Amino acid sequence: MSLNSTLSVISLLLFAGFLAGSESAINAISRVFVEELEVKSSRAAAWVQRVIKEPARYLNVILFVRKACELTATVIVAYAFVDIFESNLAGLSTAVGIMLVLSYVVVGVGPRTLAKQNAGRWIIPACFVAVILATVLGPITALLIAIGNAITPGKGFKTGPFANEAELRDLVDQAHERGLVEESEHEMIHSVFELGDTLVRE
Repeated sequence: MSLNSTLSVISLLLFAGFLAGSESAINAISRVFVEELEVKSSRAAAWVQRVIKEPARYLNVILFVRKACELTATVIVAYAFVDIFESNLAGLSTAVGIMLVLSYVVVGVGPRTLAKQNAGRWIIPACFVAVILATVLGPITALLIAIGNAITPGKGFKTGPFANEAELRDLVDQAHERGLVEESEHEMIHSVFELGDTLVRE
Protein backbone atom coordinates (compact mmCIF):
# COMPACT_ATOMS: atom_id res chain seq x y z
CA MET A 1 0.00 0.00 0.00
CA SER A 2 1.43 3.38 -0.97
CA LEU A 3 2.29 6.10 1.55
CA ASN A 4 -0.58 8.31 0.35
CA SER A 5 -3.07 5.48 0.74
CA THR A 6 -1.77 4.66 4.21
CA LEU A 7 -2.02 8.28 5.32
CA SER A 8 -5.52 8.52 3.87
CA VAL A 9 -6.69 5.44 5.76
CA ILE A 10 -5.14 6.67 9.02
CA SER A 11 -6.73 10.11 8.62
CA LEU A 12 -10.14 8.65 7.81
CA LEU A 13 -10.07 6.27 10.78
CA LEU A 14 -8.89 8.97 13.18
CA PHE A 15 -11.65 11.33 12.05
CA ALA A 16 -14.20 8.51 12.26
CA GLY A 17 -12.94 7.81 15.78
CA PHE A 18 -13.33 11.47 16.69
CA LEU A 19 -16.90 11.41 15.40
CA ALA A 20 -17.67 8.22 17.35
CA GLY A 21 -16.35 9.90 20.47
CA SER A 22 -18.42 12.97 19.65
CA GLU A 23 -21.58 10.86 19.63
CA SER A 24 -20.76 9.59 23.12
CA ALA A 25 -19.88 13.08 24.38
CA ILE A 26 -23.11 14.62 23.06
CA ASN A 27 -25.17 11.86 24.67
CA ALA A 28 -23.30 12.21 27.98
CA ILE A 29 -23.45 15.99 28.41
CA SER A 30 -26.12 17.45 30.69
CA ARG A 31 -27.73 20.87 30.70
CA VAL A 32 -26.12 21.54 34.08
CA PHE A 33 -22.73 21.33 32.36
CA VAL A 34 -23.89 23.82 29.73
CA GLU A 35 -24.95 26.27 32.44
CA GLU A 36 -21.55 25.94 34.13
CA LEU A 37 -19.78 26.34 30.79
CA GLU A 38 -21.74 29.51 30.06
CA VAL A 39 -20.12 31.15 33.08
CA LYS A 40 -16.64 30.33 31.76
CA SER A 41 -17.19 30.88 28.03
CA SER A 42 -20.47 32.09 26.57
CA ARG A 43 -19.27 31.43 23.00
CA ALA A 44 -18.39 27.78 23.68
CA ALA A 45 -21.63 27.34 25.60
CA ALA A 46 -23.58 28.66 22.62
CA TRP A 47 -22.09 25.98 20.36
CA VAL A 48 -22.89 23.24 22.87
CA GLN A 49 -26.38 24.57 23.58
CA ARG A 50 -27.12 24.60 19.87
CA VAL A 51 -26.36 20.89 19.60
CA ILE A 52 -28.03 19.89 22.87
CA LYS A 53 -31.31 21.51 21.79
CA GLU A 54 -31.48 19.36 18.61
CA PRO A 55 -29.31 16.29 19.27
CA ALA A 56 -31.00 14.11 16.65
CA ARG A 57 -30.15 16.52 13.83
CA TYR A 58 -26.45 16.57 14.67
CA LEU A 59 -26.12 12.90 15.62
CA ASN A 60 -27.65 11.92 12.29
CA VAL A 61 -25.04 13.81 10.28
CA ILE A 62 -22.21 12.61 12.55
CA LEU A 63 -23.31 9.01 11.95
CA PHE A 64 -23.49 9.63 8.20
CA VAL A 65 -19.97 11.08 7.97
CA ARG A 66 -18.52 8.44 10.30
CA LYS A 67 -19.91 5.63 8.16
CA ALA A 68 -18.58 7.35 5.03
CA CYS A 69 -15.08 7.57 6.54
CA GLU A 70 -15.07 3.93 7.64
CA LEU A 71 -16.36 2.64 4.30
CA THR A 72 -13.92 4.77 2.30
CA ALA A 73 -10.99 3.55 4.40
CA THR A 74 -12.14 -0.05 3.92
CA VAL A 75 -12.36 0.36 0.15
CA ILE A 76 -8.85 1.86 -0.01
CA VAL A 77 -7.39 -1.01 2.02
CA ALA A 78 -9.31 -3.62 0.01
CA TYR A 79 -8.08 -2.14 -3.28
CA ALA A 80 -4.49 -2.21 -2.02
CA PHE A 81 -4.62 -5.82 -0.79
CA VAL A 82 -6.33 -7.10 -3.93
CA ASP A 83 -3.43 -5.56 -5.84
CA ILE A 84 -0.90 -7.31 -3.55
CA PHE A 85 -2.46 -10.79 -3.42
CA GLU A 86 -2.86 -12.93 -6.52
CA SER A 87 -6.27 -14.05 -5.31
CA ASN A 88 -9.04 -11.47 -5.06
CA LEU A 89 -10.70 -13.53 -2.33
CA ALA A 90 -7.53 -13.61 -0.21
CA GLY A 91 -6.98 -9.90 -0.67
CA LEU A 92 -10.55 -8.96 0.22
CA SER A 93 -10.66 -11.33 3.19
CA THR A 94 -7.42 -9.92 4.58
CA ALA A 95 -8.59 -6.34 4.09
CA VAL A 96 -11.95 -7.01 5.77
CA GLY A 97 -10.26 -8.72 8.72
CA ILE A 98 -7.78 -5.89 9.25
CA MET A 99 -10.40 -3.16 8.92
CA LEU A 100 -12.79 -4.99 11.23
CA VAL A 101 -10.20 -4.99 14.01
CA LEU A 102 -9.08 -1.41 13.34
CA SER A 103 -12.63 -0.07 13.17
CA TYR A 104 -13.60 -1.85 16.36
CA VAL A 105 -10.61 -0.57 18.33
CA VAL A 106 -9.83 2.81 16.72
CA VAL A 107 -13.43 3.86 16.05
CA GLY A 108 -15.62 1.71 18.25
CA VAL A 109 -13.95 1.25 21.64
CA GLY A 110 -11.12 3.74 22.18
CA PRO A 111 -12.74 7.09 21.29
CA ARG A 112 -16.07 6.27 22.92
CA THR A 113 -14.35 5.34 26.17
CA LEU A 114 -12.21 8.48 26.15
CA ALA A 115 -15.17 10.69 25.29
CA LYS A 116 -17.29 9.33 28.14
CA GLN A 117 -14.41 9.74 30.58
CA ASN A 118 -13.66 13.28 29.35
CA ALA A 119 -17.00 14.47 28.02
CA GLY A 120 -16.42 18.03 29.24
CA ARG A 121 -13.25 18.41 27.19
CA TRP A 122 -14.52 16.50 24.16
CA ILE A 123 -17.89 18.22 23.82
CA ILE A 124 -16.68 21.66 22.63
CA PRO A 125 -14.72 20.51 19.52
CA ALA A 126 -17.40 17.85 18.97
CA CYS A 127 -20.18 20.45 18.81
CA PHE A 128 -18.10 22.78 16.65
CA VAL A 129 -17.52 20.02 14.07
CA ALA A 130 -21.12 18.79 14.35
CA VAL A 131 -22.55 22.23 13.55
CA ILE A 132 -20.27 22.62 10.51
CA LEU A 133 -21.14 19.14 9.20
CA ALA A 134 -24.86 19.70 9.76
CA THR A 135 -24.71 23.03 7.92
CA VAL A 136 -23.02 21.43 4.90
CA LEU A 137 -24.56 17.95 4.86
CA GLY A 138 -27.81 18.48 6.77
CA PRO A 139 -30.02 18.48 3.64
CA ILE A 140 -28.45 15.19 2.48
CA THR A 141 -29.11 13.38 5.77
CA ALA A 142 -32.65 14.80 5.88
CA LEU A 143 -33.26 13.43 2.37
CA LEU A 144 -31.83 10.03 3.28
CA ILE A 145 -33.99 9.86 6.41
CA ALA A 146 -37.05 10.75 4.31
CA ILE A 147 -36.19 7.97 1.83
CA GLY A 148 -35.65 5.52 4.69
CA ASN A 149 -39.00 6.42 6.23
CA ALA A 150 -40.69 6.07 2.83
CA ILE A 151 -39.47 2.50 2.25
CA THR A 152 -39.90 1.41 5.88
CA PRO A 153 -43.30 0.13 7.07
CA GLY A 154 -44.93 2.34 9.66
CA LYS A 155 -44.97 6.04 10.31
CA GLY A 156 -41.21 6.51 10.62
CA PHE A 157 -39.32 9.25 12.43
CA LYS A 158 -38.98 12.74 10.99
CA THR A 159 -35.59 13.35 12.63
CA GLY A 160 -34.37 9.77 12.22
CA PRO A 161 -34.36 6.80 14.60
CA PHE A 162 -30.87 7.40 15.99
CA ALA A 163 -31.63 9.65 18.96
CA ASN A 164 -34.96 10.15 20.62
CA GLU A 165 -36.54 10.40 24.03
CA ALA A 166 -38.25 7.00 23.71
CA GLU A 167 -34.87 5.24 23.60
CA LEU A 168 -33.75 7.05 26.75
CA ARG A 169 -36.98 6.17 28.53
CA ASP A 170 -36.45 2.53 27.54
CA LEU A 171 -32.91 2.56 28.94
CA VAL A 172 -34.20 3.93 32.23
CA ASP A 173 -36.85 1.20 32.38
CA GLN A 174 -34.27 -1.50 31.67
CA ALA A 175 -31.98 -0.17 34.39
CA HIS A 176 -34.90 -0.21 36.81
CA GLU A 177 -35.80 -3.80 35.92
CA ARG A 178 -32.20 -4.90 36.54
CA GLY A 179 -32.13 -3.22 39.93
CA LEU A 180 -29.66 -0.52 38.90
CA VAL A 181 -32.18 2.27 39.48
CA GLU A 182 -34.41 2.38 42.55
CA GLU A 183 -38.18 2.86 42.32
CA SER A 184 -38.05 6.45 43.58
CA GLU A 185 -35.25 7.34 41.15
CA HIS A 186 -37.14 5.66 38.30
CA GLU A 187 -40.25 7.74 38.98
CA MET A 188 -38.22 10.92 39.38
CA ILE A 189 -36.47 10.47 36.02
CA HIS A 190 -39.77 9.89 34.25
CA SER A 191 -41.21 12.98 35.91
CA VAL A 192 -38.36 14.99 34.42
CA PHE A 193 -39.40 13.87 30.94
CA GLU A 194 -42.93 15.07 31.64
CA LEU A 195 -41.64 18.48 32.68
CA GLY A 196 -39.79 18.90 29.38
CA ASP A 197 -37.56 21.92 29.39
CA THR A 198 -38.78 23.25 32.72
CA LEU A 199 -35.87 23.93 35.07
CA VAL A 200 -36.23 22.21 38.42
CA ARG A 201 -34.03 23.28 41.34
CA GLU A 202 -33.94 21.45 44.64
